Amino acid sequence: DIVDKDPKIAEEFENQTIDTANFAKKLMGQIVFLYFLQKKGWLGVGKDSEGNFKDWGTGPKNFLRRLYDKEFTDYGNFFNDVFCNIYRMTTFVLIIGNAISILRSRFNKF
Repeated sequence: DIVDKDPKIAEEFENQTIDTANFAKKLMGQIVFLYFLQKKGWLGVGKDSEGNFKDWGTGPKNFLRRLYDKEFTDYGNFFNDVFCNIYRMTTFVLIIGNAISILRSRFNKF
């Protein structure tokens, strides 16, 4: 596996006490989650001519592939520079969106 072949990765896993099996499980879960959001069209939703986001569900169904192919941005390492950040941002946006929905349903103000 990659940890055995790359001493730098092996050192990082050891310093951070990362178990390879748990790392793989977590990574697969994150990938499945992002593919679910992509399938719903919730990733890469564009903006209209006025700068407002278009409707949810209008994002490209191949957003992650296009992101990996550097269509939207350039990067050095996809996992470190893009994947981890998009996963964190997506999770944060969904949590905030859920909180706003709860507030709206309880207080009918937002």
